[in-house]
Amino acid sequence: MKDMHREQNVWNARYAKVLYGSHARKVDQWLEPWLHLAPAGNRPRALDIGCGCGHNAKLLSDGGFEVTAIDVSDVALELCRREAPKALVQRVDLRKGLAFPADSFELIVADLSLHYFPWNTTVALVGDVANSLTDDGLFAGRFNSTSDTNYGANTGEPVDGEPNLFIVGGIEKRFFTRECFRGLFGRSWIVLALEEKTAERFGPRKTLWELIATHHGGNLAEPDGSTVRV
Repeated sequence: MKDMHREQNVWNARYAKVLYGSHARKVDQWLEPWLHLAPAGNRPRALDIGCGCGHNAKLLSDGGFEVTAIDVSDVALELCRREAPKALVQRVDLRKGLAFPADSFELIVADLSLHYFPWNTTVALVGDVANSLTDDGLFAGRFNSTSDTNYGANTGEPVDGEPNLFIVGGIEKRFFTRECFRGLFGRSWIVLALEEKTAERFGPRKTLWELIATHHGGNLAEPDGSTVRV
């Protein structure tokens, strides 16, 4: 409970700067090129994990998706309501997992929102994502890279027993290598793209991983019987 309240306070303070006009966030267009890969439907459903200011939620709503947007920050949710008024917004503590029924969404987006946790929690969250997606559903995510030294990689206070997890700005923050995704996306996933990129919407250049994957209900195997891996 203390962890949740501490994180809420940190994120509420950060997003208050956006809400009250002292800090603006640029919008980058990383997500739009992948949306055509989501299963088509009359009104496909999308989940925006860690919706923040609501830019992705707006893009999805404008693109015809029925959007559920979640965040731990009440201030972020207010920003999202203003940016994407058609979206259903909910406050969710990701440390408690995702409680959506199976096959709830054709698309799930996690834009720099799944890297704030111990490894076991991260693995469980990706499992929840898989359960919440429909068969052939699309996941689009971005994650901190271990090369992201402008934003705390190898510069924060290390968390004991958790490689690449640091205390940065008062909260836990994980940084990923390519190998990390082997433990997160295998078996029922097909990874369509995994690339280390840079983004400048945050101020100093940020280095991140962009991962696009589709989920399938059964285990997928290569012709030699091995499981499809990153």
